[in-house]
Amino acid sequence: MLNVWRSISDKGPVQQFPLAVCAADSLKYPEDFVVFEIQYKDRIGENWFIRDSVDSKNSHHQKWFYYPRMKKNEALIFKQV
Repeated sequence: MLNVWRSISDKGPVQQFPLAVCAADSLKYPEDFVVFEIQYKDRIGENWFIRDSVDSKNSHHQKWFYYPRMKKNEALIFKQV
């Protein structure tokens, strides 16, 4: 799956909460993931989140890429695995 992200603000570049992506090949399974169930009326699903490298003592191996000050005319295309 491919994702495209861009700012929709007409007020200028992103100043707070810039986009960040983690390189999938820098993650370790299962210790880098937090999983929780979502209970629906007819099924149970789950979501997976990357354990925050700030909170984890052993996640210095994670490779994060930040895109601060992105403007409306810029976009990031990335593959979701």
